[in-house]
Amino acid sequence: MADWLTLKGIEKSFGSAVKALKGVDFRIGQGEIIALLGENGAGKSTLLKAITGLQPPDTGDVGWLGETVSLSTPAKAAALGIQMVYQELNLSPHLSVAANICLGNEPTRFGIIDHKAIYQRAKEVLDAHGFAIDPAAMVDSLGPAQRQLVEIAKALARDAKVLLLDEPTSSLGEQDILSLFETLRDLRAKGLGIVYVSHRLPECFAISDRFVILRDGELVYEADTADTDTSKVVKAMVGRDLKDFYPRAAIEPGAVKVAVDLPGFKLDIHEGEVIGIAGLTGSGRSRTLRTLFGLEPSTGTLTIDGKSVPLGKGPHICIDAGVGLLTEDRKKTGLAIALPIRHNTTLAGLDKIAPGPWLLHGPDKAATQKQITALAVKTPSTENAVGNLSGGNQQKVVLGRWLHAESTVLLFDEPTRGVDVGSKVEIYERMNDVTRKGSVVVLVSSEIPELLGMSDRIAILFHGKLVTVINRADTSPERVLHWMMTGRDIAPTETADPPHQEANS
Repeated sequence: MADWLTLKGIEKSFGSAVKALKGVDFRIGQGEIIALLGENGAGKSTLLKAITGLQPPDTGDVGWLGETVSLSTPAKAAALGIQMVYQELNLSPHLSVAANICLGNEPTRFGIIDHKAIYQRAKEVLDAHGFAIDPAAMVDSLGPAQRQLVEIAKALARDAKVLLLDEPTSSLGEQDILSLFETLRDLRAKGLGIVYVSHRLPECFAISDRFVILRDGELVYEADTADTDTSKVVKAMVGRDLKDFYPRAAIEPGAVKVAVDLPGFKLDIHEGEVIGIAGLTGSGRSRTLRTLFGLEPSTGTLTIDGKSVPLGKGPHICIDAGVGLLTEDRKKTGLAIALPIRHNTTLAGLDKIAPGPWLLHGPDKAATQKQITALAVKTPSTENAVGNLSGGNQQKVVLGRWLHAESTVLLFDEPTRGVDVGSKVEIYERMNDVTRKGSVVVLVSSEIPELLGMSDRIAILFHGKLVTVINRADTSPERVLHWMMTGRDIAPTETADPPHQEANS
């Protein structure tokens, strides 16, 4: 089939200092799914915005079905059939499915919105693509997977020929992901060109026909999915081999630093240790971390360096004792998105820069710049709003907050979720740095390879209780998963199913 869209020599700069795209050649064929990958800051978002007309390229040629066209505005891109589905779904929850699908494109009769026609148009689109959703249903009554389909249906109602999907599975469970993949394959069979942006490599291999990888604004790798593998993709993204992906340093554990005694969870953690926590949905992983941070009521005890820390009386007590929490959802509970990086970084350690009643901007900026440099945060200044940063850089700011506060007990809840491969490795290296100094890390992760790669021991929760603690060297992915699913070890005659990619708290 022919190509829907061809981009040649696309360049985009922001001021004189930042060149986001450097001579990129990119094409989207009819009836194919392209996995577009790259670290945060590699240029993926800028390329998508150039395609949708939100940020037209400075130079380069654009072709549509072989004819030269302009993508200078979103309206021109949409008129061609280019539609974007963002990670943060753009739906109105108080309106019906039909109203959302036709929003901004409502049919009218005698100058008045025709609600019957809206319903009929939405039903036609949903039925044509096999979406089992009632057009009259209110969007706020739908689950995440159905909302994702409504967003796609909205694009299809606008005669989409090229569909750009940004992290489409970030809020979906495993079964919902499989259903979405069926939908995407059906759309591919009907001739749509689909660009699939995700940090989840197994999904990209499962759904794509071709990989395209950007690094520092350049297209550095392109290959058919059948002709590549994970090692080649990771190396192209970050410039390092896959064997260096989990760089856990060999650190000799010291004396007991943290003693946890909660109902159903009792564990001693030694200086320099990374303790992984594994468990299926509802097992209590995130609740355990919130309890240790003082956010949940508890009758248990926490002892740090021999001193008792009262639990359930607010996080300020735990912060003063050296506990820091990197939350599961950085945007909702980890960051003040509208505030600058400076305020987000120094928030938990103001006493380090303002021992008196006044906050001086000089020390404030200097402390923030120190963390920006140490964590390689990509930002033009300390005053940049943290909401303007990529996901990986936002996560680094949260980590920088606890490093600035000199926290020695770091609770990490899904620290690499939604983070590009390069930023993951940088976060892992900071885990090595803090544990070399005797601090401890408690790591909750849904990714079994991450737990095995970065934990010294893995504590496994089953139905809210700690059922075992396994040394990393003595276990396997199958054994960890079996403990998670059954609360017991694999018997000699048993075999476990392959581990799931995700198992959310």
